[in-house]
Amino acid sequence: CLGDTALVFSNAVGPSGQVYSFDPVQDNLEVCNFNVAQFPLDNVTVFPAGLSHENVDAPPIRLNAYAPGFSSGNAAHNNMVVPLRSLDSLVKSGEIEGVDFIKLDIEGAEMETLVGAKEAIDTFSPKMALSLYHKPDDFFQIINYIKHFHQQYQLYLGHYTIHREETVLYCLPS
Repeated sequence: CLGDTALVFSNAVGPSGQVYSFDPVQDNLEVCNFNVAQFPLDNVTVFPAGLSHENVDAPPIRLNAYAPGFSSGNAAHNNMVVPLRSLDSLVKSGEIEGVDFIKLDIEGAEMETLVGAKEAIDTFSPKMALSLYHKPDDFFQIINYIKHFHQQYQLYLGHYTIHREETVLYCLPS
């Protein structure tokens, strides 16, 4: 939501690579766009929408607060319309030409986003790093989904704290 991870990826892919970042919250977008403008490379595109399995046309929502843990699922429960895009629709439209790596730490929308990226994952077999700790079923649901629908992957787990959060599923194409 701030562009800090985008900077790491921007430097990693270099001038010939492209990084796509997503956030549906106007407050976060303002900070992220400011930060991206400071990057030494012009290779980051910020989309004013969250990722999911569907497209929802709406303006970014305004929270008037710093909200790094914002969840589009919680917003929907509060009758807020959140702008969303599926990765498959972005590839089909040509807004994204290819996908080499997917990193999802999107506060519980990981599963919906994987469903909305099925064709892109099948086409490009990107490496993936998927957070597994936002919902109680994520650990099993996401792993089972990848094993069932994307059998080209070897799966590895990483865990980075002494607490339940920060468990990441790494998916590497065979």
